[in-house]
Amino acid sequence: MDYCTGVLKGVGVNIDEPHCGVFEHFEIKYCSAHELPWEDEYFDCVISVSMLEHDPMFWLSVEQMRRVTKKGAPMIISVPGFVNFKSCVIKKWSYSEGHGTACYKSHGDPDCYRFSPHFFEYFAYKDFNDLKVYVAKLPPRLIGIGYK
Repeated sequence: MDYCTGVLKGVGVNIDEPHCGVFEHFEIKYCSAHELPWEDEYFDCVISVSMLEHDPMFWLSVEQMRRVTKKGAPMIISVPGFVNFKSCVIKKWSYSEGHGTACYKSHGDPDCYRFSPHFFEYFAYKDFNDLKVYVAKLPPRLIGIGYK
């Protein structure tokens, strides 16, 4: 499975379509998110939005993202998720005082996973600093930010 990675990261995005405009300020490379071609600690910031849930082997992509993030640099990951405890920093768009989130419907093929805040703490950012997990309830979304 190939993803557009680097400065832009997306799944199922056709950047050749006219509505995307002209990309003059950066280079776009096509590659597998499981085997990024950049050297260790290459990027000043790594961002993944709405991608990992579509990757049947997301752990390979996360390990690559961790590898190419520079020491001290932020890595930002946004995924659909479940929340059922009060330790999260922000609850945005909350429609109730409860701490649970329903899973929204499948939205692509493949659409494999939903995540919990523990995904960030115990896996994605296991040796990063200043981890924060933000929560949006509509749609149920978790956003993790940590510094390598």
